[in-house]
Amino acid sequence: MSQALGLRRVAEQVDAFTRPPLEGREGALLPTSASTEGRVVAADIEVEQVRFEQRTYDLLERITNTFHDARYQRHAVRVYSRGVLVARRLVDASRARFGSNSASTTDVIRAEILREESERERDSAIIEERAFRRELGALLGSTDLARAGAPRPLPRLPQLSTVLESADQ
Repeated sequence: MSQALGLRRVAEQVDAFTRPPLEGREGALLPTSASTEGRVVAADIEVEQVRFEQRTYDLLERITNTFHDARYQRHAVRVYSRGVLVARRLVDASRARFGSNSASTTDVIRAEILREESERERDSAIIEERAFRRELGALLGSTDLARAGAPRPLPRLPQLSTVLESADQ
């Protein structure tokens, strides 16, 4: 709100500054309040422009950092999900070995603890990813958070040998 009022004040000063000059010799030779106000207006415009640019750069930096944080967390969720699958398989294998008297109960308990830790890490990464996506949606003014951070698939590149063969022909 204060930024809008400040810009309105600057706009009013610009309107006063852009009025036609005074008629006659006195207006051309003597500095008037309008010309003094014009220098103030120009300085105010420059200050407001610098502030606007700084706010824009800060916003772009926050958007960029939040986007990359969300992508990192999405990757972490995938990695932790794979870890959970491996930990579940380890638990199943430990139970099977315990059933055949090849493993002790401590092996099964260790495997279960590892699975629980993996699930906790994955759940934590999911929560962080959702938080970054919500923040990114708020920064972009978007309610469609699924599209906001979704990367596009990379295009399929031809094999180098195919490109070299077509270049030789």
